[in-house]
Amino acid sequence: MSSDRISTLPRWQWASVLLALAGMAAVLVFSRFGSGLSPIFSDLFVSFDGPASALSLLLAALAMLCCDRSGRLQKMFAAIARRPGALACSALVIAGLGAALAYHRHPLSMDEYASYLQAQIFASGHLSGQLPPSLLDALVPVRFQGSFINVSHASGAIAAVYWPSLSVIMAPFSALNLAWLCNPVLTGLTVLGLSKLLNELVDDAAARGFALLATLASPVILVDGMSFYGMPLQLFCTVMFTLNYVRGTTTAMLAAGVFLSVGMTTVNPFPVAMYALPWIVALLLGPSRNWRKLGYLIAGALPLSLVFGLGWRLYLMHNVSDMHAAALGADAGRMLGNFSLPNASIFTARLVGVVKLLVWAVPGLPVLAWIGSLDQPGRPWYKLLAASAWLSLLGYFIVPFDQGHGWGYRYFHAAWLTLPILAAVALQRLALSSPAQQARAIGFSFASCAGMLMLALPLRAMQVEGFIQAHLHNIPEPVASAGRQAVFIDIQCAPYVADLVQNEPFLRSNEIRLVSGNAAQNARLAQSLGQHPRLVASTLCASRWLLD
Repeated sequence: MSSDRISTLPRWQWASVLLALAGMAAVLVFSRFGSGLSPIFSDLFVSFDGPASALSLLLAALAMLCCDRSGRLQKMFAAIARRPGALACSALVIAGLGAALAYHRHPLSMDEYASYLQAQIFASGHLSGQLPPSLLDALVPVRFQGSFINVSHASGAIAAVYWPSLSVIMAPFSALNLAWLCNPVLTGLTVLGLSKLLNELVDDAAARGFALLATLASPVILVDGMSFYGMPLQLFCTVMFTLNYVRGTTTAMLAAGVFLSVGMTTVNPFPVAMYALPWIVALLLGPSRNWRKLGYLIAGALPLSLVFGLGWRLYLMHNVSDMHAAALGADAGRMLGNFSLPNASIFTARLVGVVKLLVWAVPGLPVLAWIGSLDQPGRPWYKLLAASAWLSLLGYFIVPFDQGHGWGYRYFHAAWLTLPILAAVALQRLALSSPAQQARAIGFSFASCAGMLMLALPLRAMQVEGFIQAHLHNIPEPVASAGRQAVFIDIQCAPYVADLVQNEPFLRSNEIRLVSGNAAQNARLAQSLGQHPRLVASTLCASRWLLD
């Protein structure tokens, strides 16, 4: 490329390359000097996001060479916008295959298992599971009791601590033994919802098509879509909340309230609340007629909020708890205790989160989103989207956790729709500026999306599969037998091995997993569980017993 041509390249493309370079530098600096954060958060950032940041830099640099002089890429983006169903089906298929082949249909972390466990309970027609009280501490590691799984040692009742919307939606899938397919379906529906929202907010068809393709090409969308995390449901709810809010009819505002309540009762209310707050404030501060819209929004949100929010907390306190004198005020106080002023570690964690946000997205998308967030006369929606994005980033400075395990920046995921929409606005603006600017923007955008789909997504899938496969290898493979089997897991053996102590909530499955004691204790416990127990396989961290 000649020096003259280099000098005429758009500044936003140079900014995209420099951001990718800064992301790679941040990983290198953190690997040398970073400390004070949870081991899994630090390890995934260095070992997974390091190679991915180098790939993002390479793709951003190569994308600068691409220019849509013939207009074919622009037509392709417009065709994508006209046929969002094909892209939604692609998202469903790719995420579904990833859930089966890369994620091994396994809830990896306790965050994922808690909602999965509750979905199994709901699918059985109950509100809580039932375990033998005498075995409760062996079946649910003590460190997880009250933080992920609520237990009652008096009755043996168990239930997820998290708010239940995801589990309710996952329950029908669980009843069909397809719980792993829930998030792929939600991911496909999110693409459809985003397409309808783009139709409301963005006039240019090519810009809308780019936003949809960039969503599919950003690995965070499909990898989280393979998982059991609650973020895909939160993102779907924020997309549908925004779509109905923008439409603004009575029916639409009622629907917006419903989606808001489902999103806020997915695992915990904070992510969706941070996203929705600017939109609610806009109704409060807007013309008097907006108060009627606010009333419809509240009317739509209130029923499920009371059932899945307040009702669920009251049920847990009075039926699945060791706190015999539990009170709503005490529970609220405990939740408020999850907030505090940030310290140096949290500032570091949030900066790392921003880098993860960049690395897990299509190169150029955050820069275009920034351009799209700038003042748009007569378009209040863009300001609200930008406010939601900033509040979602800044609001977590008062949360004293670094997210721990997770793919991408989990804390921003509910607001992720702001990136492709605002980026589409920027692309539309560039198209109006000059044909040359449009050709460069379309070319760069296509090359970035294609590179991420062909290279970054397979890289991420291989990273996830290798991580989960190594995790599952800590326990022996099941032996071919119709009899019940018990797996005793040494939860001190390696980091996060305790997350493998996962059981069907009524112990109806062929396998029981328990916290391991010493050899004699395990033998006695196995004797109490079966008539003729015998050790059949073992690893460094676990032993498998055939009970019958």
